[in-house]
Amino acid sequence: MRKIVLAVLLALLVVSPLLRAGAAGLTCCEPRCMIPPPPPCPSCTDACDHRCCCTLFPESHARKLVQELACDNSCKRICIVKKLGCRLHADVCRQSFVLDALLHALQCDPCWDVRRAAAWSLMRQNARTEPTVLALYMAARIDPHYMVRVRAAEALDILTLGKGPCYQELYKAADQLLVVLRGKGYQPGRDCALITASTPCNPLAISTTLPETPAEKKAAEEKKKAPTEEEKVPIEKLPLPTPEKKPEKLPLPKP
Repeated sequence: MRKIVLAVLLALLVVSPLLRAGAAGLTCCEPRCMIPPPPPCPSCTDACDHRCCCTLFPESHARKLVQELACDNSCKRICIVKKLGCRLHADVCRQSFVLDALLHALQCDPCWDVRRAAAWSLMRQNARTEPTVLALYMAARIDPHYMVRVRAAEALDILTLGKGPCYQELYKAADQLLVVLRGKGYQPGRDCALITASTPCNPLAISTTLPETPAEKKAAEEKKKAPTEEEKVPIEKLPLPTPEKKPEKLPLPKP
């Protein structure tokens, strides 16, 4: 009896790995029912919705900083832009003039260091509005200095993290606007600002209000110097050419 029990146990020990291998093989060949994950549904709400105010200073403090941005000292402008990027000094959601000042510095300041600081200040303020996204997108592609382009692209990636699908249509329209700007010779830091806090969300509408570039100014001056159609003398008033006089025929002598 003991021998029979031992033989059965040995048989089970030998057969069980084979059964497991066969079952594993069958399960690998069987089709699996996999449920695909749901499509991403990012929240496209504005960053100013349900935002707490952390500013410790009155509004007059921010207005004073914005007024000092008009100074000629680039180092001072960098410090002011960095202060405007701190939510303890200002809040773009409650003080729209701060957002206008940062957007103006990003597009118009002749010092590339100020433009780079403005791009980062917009990110620190978490100013995830469509004008801000549009300005950063354009600065990341058209600014003449590579340090500004890199910082603007980095700030844009942080602001739109997980919300990229919300701005795909805005990016497509911005690409068309960039073609127009490059054709007109627009250059940040030299030409006027295009985007403000109250800019409409249609970038193509901006092309109708583009500033006059130096190339266009030169062409306009040359056009003014050229005589217009009114200044041209009409053909009726031009002197007629005098007809050539034919030689007179002399009378022949009579025979």
